[in-house]
Amino acid sequence: ILANWQEGHSEYEVFCLSNKNAPIFEDLKARLLPQRKYLVFIDDANRQTSNLLTILPLLRSRKGGQLKVLVTVRDYALPFIEKQCAELEWQKVEIKPFDDEQIKSLLKSKDFDIQNMLFINRILEIAKGNPRVAIMAARLAKQKQNLNALHNLFDLYDAYFKSFEKDHEILSQPPIQKTLGLIAFFFSLEIGRAH
Repeated sequence: ILANWQEGHSEYEVFCLSNKNAPIFEDLKARLLPQRKYLVFIDDANRQTSNLLTILPLLRSRKGGQLKVLVTVRDYALPFIEKQCAELEWQKVEIKPFDDEQIKSLLKSKDFDIQNMLFINRILEIAKGNPRVAIMAARLAKQKQNLNALHNLFDLYDAYFKSFEKDHEILSQPPIQKTLGLIAFFFSLEIGRAH
């Protein structure tokens, strides 16, 4: 998507921000020169709140469309992101599920090179139009080289989130896991309550 957008807007330089738990404000100030045009992409903005909150003041201070920010966000976190961007001019674009041909094209691309129709059909069943799930399944299929690996959705999610756990070692601590489980279930906890 970014590559297609950039073809029609070659005057923009594209930066993708990922969550590495490191401050980015000084880097952004140094790299985003005032006379240039930039598009900054933040995938899963709800997981990168600090990056989003860091770039918003830069966005507010720039004039003339010199800085554009593209974020992806899950439905459940959209109200928070909308609130953060309320005073900015922004546009919401809802991404529709991919059709089977789009998923097949993704799977057959050079990134995954999956040509076996048994694998493709199983991934289509699992993904149900969701490109993120299709990518997760494609990675697992390439890693395991075994169609049975795609029959257990738990393994699919486990393989995907294990890499996240490695990046954030604090998540491997049982008390943290329990706390996150409670937050996921109740959506919030009152910190001041002892019981």
